[in-house]
Amino acid sequence: MEFVTPTTKAEMFNELDKIFKHYRIDRYGYQKVELLPVTFNRLPLIEKTEEEFLQMAKIELAGTHLREIKKLKQTASNEIIKLNSQLLTIDQDLNETIEKVDQLFLESVEKVKKQVVLNGLVSSDYLPNKIAQLEIDKNAEIISLTEKSVNKKSLLLAEIEKNQSQIDNAEEYFFEIHNAEILAKKEEIKDKIAEKNREIETHNAGVQEKDDKYKNSLIRQQTELELQFMQIRNGEFTESELIDMGYYKDVVDCVRAYYDTLDLETAYNDMVTEQRLVVYLGNYYAHLCFSYRQQYLDYLEFQAN
Repeated sequence: MEFVTPTTKAEMFNELDKIFKHYRIDRYGYQKVELLPVTFNRLPLIEKTEEEFLQMAKIELAGTHLREIKKLKQTASNEIIKLNSQLLTIDQDLNETIEKVDQLFLESVEKVKKQVVLNGLVSSDYLPNKIAQLEIDKNAEIISLTEKSVNKKSLLLAEIEKNQSQIDNAEEYFFEIHNAEILAKKEEIKDKIAEKNREIETHNAGVQEKDDKYKNSLIRQQTELELQFMQIRNGEFTESELIDMGYYKDVVDCVRAYYDTLDLETAYNDMVTEQRLVVYLGNYYAHLCFSYRQQYLDYLEFQAN
């Protein structure tokens, strides 16, 4: 059997395990049972950029914000309709009032004429002077009424312009308010998703624990099956069988490959204390220890001479 030349003790024992399984289990009739793995579903974390969070907040608030803008525009539009109606009423009221003033003027003139006849003042200047004064008073009143009407119309037109401005600038009017609400909603969404991700991480941690337990269970089951196979074979191979197979040659070569990388003193001292090697080497453990001890003693004698 080919094995990786070990450079560390961990690698050596890893290769010894492979050799052990190859000769004592796999090579002689044991068909490894493939135990089916189980897939435990993990949930992906929710990953969003700042821009995506912002878009989510805008979408969530879009309906509310649109209703607010439309409501403002509708209220202003209704107010404009009402104000325009008032404008028409002002002109109509002014015309009716002027007609009444004209009628009162004519009635006053007739009264003055009758009074002049009764008082015998027909030939005097009283009548034309009185009529002239009535004309002046009438015109003054008409001017006053017209000025009041113009002032009312100016106020109404200013209100109409104000409401039209609200319609034209409704989006701008709500900009700061809506922007603040969007930013607040963005943070709220981020907090909710962060909480959701914490739940996902907790879930996935539980899944990982289940996965680890199941994998360990598979390893235990596989080992039990291998042991059962060995028991069916009525125990271990004999030393003679293992020698014929080439098992001891491979384990001895593997052990030597590692210990030959160490100096003789370190190699000997480590080998005599590493009792785990007995499991793999059997009786050859003592032979190897003796070999390295003899090499070490020969080295010391050489150094002394």
